[in-house]
Amino acid sequence: MWMQYDSGSYPNAGSLSDGRVNWQEAIDWCETLTMAEHGDWRLPNAKALQSIVDYNRTPDPT
Repeated sequence: MWMQYDSGSYPNAGSLSDGRVNWQEAIDWCETLTMAEHGDWRLPNAKALQSIVDYNRTPDPT
């Protein structure tokens, strides 16, 4: 299962609490995240990322 939104949708993520994270912060955020009664979140590897990203989708303007 993958989250629908990335860390940018969660303002408490990142060292500046602005949703932007570097690689290590992303790993740390996933390791400590509990959401939807799940605590086993992880970052996708390159192959998994290709399978979940819709490259034809127009980005949300908000």
